[in-house]
Amino acid sequence: MNRPIYDNFFNYTSQGKQCADGLGLYFSTDSVYRANTSEHYKAFTDITPQVSNPSGNILTDSINYQKVSGVFTASGGEEWLVIGNFKDNAHTQALYNNLGRAVYAVDDISVQEWKPDLVSFTDTTLCADSTLTITLPEGLKEYKWSTGETARQITIAAGNGRYTVEASNGCTILRDTFYLHAVPRYTALDLGKDTFFCKIPAQYALTSPVRFDSYLWSNGAGAAHISITQPGTYWLEGTYSCGVLTDTITVSAFEKPDTILLPAADTALCSNAFLDIELSHAAMYDSYQWNNGSAADRLRIHHAGMYSIQAYTPEGCEVLKKNPMIYPPANIHISDTLLCSGMQLIVAVPEQAGYTIRWYDGTAAVHSTIYQEGDYWVDIENRCYTVSDTFQVHVVDCALTIPNLITVNGDHKNDFFEIQTTVSRTLEIVLYSSWGRKVYASNDYKNDWNAEGLDAGLYYYQITDSVLRKKYTGWIQVIK
Repeated sequence: MNRPIYDNFFNYTSQGKQCADGLGLYFSTDSVYRANTSEHYKAFTDITPQVSNPSGNILTDSINYQKVSGVFTASGGEEWLVIGNFKDNAHTQALYNNLGRAVYAVDDISVQEWKPDLVSFTDTTLCADSTLTITLPEGLKEYKWSTGETARQITIAAGNGRYTVEASNGCTILRDTFYLHAVPRYTALDLGKDTFFCKIPAQYALTSPVRFDSYLWSNGAGAAHISITQPGTYWLEGTYSCGVLTDTITVSAFEKPDTILLPAADTALCSNAFLDIELSHAAMYDSYQWNNGSAADRLRIHHAGMYSIQAYTPEGCEVLKKNPMIYPPANIHISDTLLCSGMQLIVAVPEQAGYTIRWYDGTAAVHSTIYQEGDYWVDIENRCYTVSDTFQVHVVDCALTIPNLITVNGDHKNDFFEIQTTVSRTLEIVLYSSWGRKVYASNDYKNDWNAEGLDAGLYYYQITDSVLRKKYTGWIQVIK
């Protein structure tokens, strides 16, 4: 049904929007229509509607429908429904306009049997030392609880169990079932005593000792446990059915001093000297042991070597410190060397931590590059010692002298293909016949080829000199 309803409230002189709060529904067995024209606009003030819009709730929304509803208990035989304002002007609250009336459209009129949920939940928890009060909806009657009570409202002590309730809406018997679960009340949340570690374990975690519905840790975590990697003060707030509990715990860790031994830096010890080493902050330790067996808090040493100390705090935290001593640098020896003209020589010395390298030209690298003939030197030194070496570099012509003829006749003169040079080195050689067939090859030629088993004639050679990075090609004539 969708039709306009006219509120019989008039004011012809007022200005502004016209809306009112007077709207109700009246159910009856007979029609209340009044044929008397003089009473056509008279309010039905003698009729009390069973469902009414709340007084003062002025229906101002001109775009959307506003719901007006209620519960009506039928007596039987009702066949008529009247919708309108059943209040006179004095009891109708309104906003005025020049229309002189409030016009409302009514839609979706429905009447159905009222079957409310008796209990709004089916499963709930309750602290073991608490009670729960349940009140059934208004308008029902003939209450019957599984506890034996017959009131509209009952109070149940905490305990695990299943409960049922029945009530009549005037037409039928309604039933509902719900369950209660008792939750033990925690007396306190105890994360344990404050904890000290020499070093926080890799897998260390703080865990709630009891089960909560939700968790909030000081670091924002929401799980039952958190991993701890840093010392600090941590708190947990646990929430459950019986309330909120909190606790705080402090996790401490041993802080190793920046300085363990004095002198703090690794130190070189010369052969004719001694060095006093002492434990810094000795009062914070219960015991200490040097690697030479001494249990004192200081040590005088006369020899270079490796010295270390183990110290323990009253909590058993261990501190280990090594103090390496520097030995003299290793002896070095660089041999005199021949250098092919136009080439470079790279000379290197062993690199040693704590030592300084100084070459003839003032450079301090591990390597030195030499291009010309001369006398050279290098020093390696530390705080106590210096070792030196000198060497000579001679520049020579390393070019190859390659013959173009050999006579293989047994007179021991010019019987072999001999390549001559002032600097002996590895040469690669490949020989081919005049027809292009490979007849000989060597990666390290020893001047031992005499064309044995081959015919006299011309042979083509390819020689590779890896030192000068050159290749030589040409012909060699064999005479037999």
